[in-house]
Amino acid sequence: MHPVVWVDFENAPNVLVFSPVIKDLRSKGYRVRITARDFSYTLALCRRFALEVEVAGLAGSGKTNVNKTIRIFVRALSLYRLMRQERQNKVVALSFNSRSHILAAHLSRIPIICLEDYEYSNQSLVRFVEHLLVPFPIPKACWGRHANKIVHFPGLKEDLYLCGFKPSKSLPELNDSRIHILFRPEGRFAHYRSAQSEILQTEVLNYLSSHSDIILVLLPRDPEQAQLLSELCHRKAIRHWIPISALDGPDLICQMDAVIGGGGTMTREAAALGVPSYSFFSGRWGAVDQYLVSSGRLVRLSAVEDVQRIVVKRRDRLAIPVSADALRFVTTFIEARLASLRN
Repeated sequence: MHPVVWVDFENAPNVLVFSPVIKDLRSKGYRVRITARDFSYTLALCRRFALEVEVAGLAGSGKTNVNKTIRIFVRALSLYRLMRQERQNKVVALSFNSRSHILAAHLSRIPIICLEDYEYSNQSLVRFVEHLLVPFPIPKACWGRHANKIVHFPGLKEDLYLCGFKPSKSLPELNDSRIHILFRPEGRFAHYRSAQSEILQTEVLNYLSSHSDIILVLLPRDPEQAQLLSELCHRKAIRHWIPISALDGPDLICQMDAVIGGGGTMTREAAALGVPSYSFFSGRWGAVDQYLVSSGRLVRLSAVEDVQRIVVKRRDRLAIPVSADALRFVTTFIEARLASLRN
């Protein structure tokens, strides 16, 4: 019997990252068991990709550090209980540095492989991880005494699921000649949120309000943020659209003339696909984003005057082909670890 791969989705982008890995492993006969947190668009994306998942933990996210920590441990306990029936099998745990997943797997004595692409996120549980796969621009030294666990893969995290990507037909709501700009705000309760990022977010919207030939596609992170941003756009007379259902992110990005974000994933996806990308992310900039800036694929908005660097015009909407090297490397690495369990 093939070993079991236990994949955990802690956040919506995890679904995109691991979907091609899961597909490849299952095509080779491996049994993949998937758990997920009910947070943001995670479950909606699972349904979109026809992935059957077991939901574990409390829905939503805590608003304070204490509440977030409690939720991590509560979810870890739920995951531990879910996986008790697999203890007689050989299992490898795989996630994108999901803290609850790492704790549950460690308690179950399951070897853990994690992916990570931001060296300044919470790394307190790396000591329990067997291997940490990271994009090549991030120096191993960032992990100090755990540097021996770092394995570089060629390319970026986004390459794992953008390789072979082909955009589909445009959405009816965007089937016009206006300039399409995607706006992804920062998380309202994210640890990196700051007064400067709020100022920049407001300045970006002020700047866009001076262009009458645009439609702003808003991708808020929660219903309350959606209402706040929509009201702000109405006051500034900015034509906008908020999708009512989960959409394929890369497909949507390819229909854009620019992407502006306060987070990380969507601005990096845009950069990978050759779409003009702008970030007002206010946390510590990691090696991956710095690499994208130095290669001219991402523009950093760190001051009010930088907002003027946003180019508001139509572009040729052709996606840049993305290499499959990263996906081949990651799946081959996981298979090698699974093979070692048989010996």
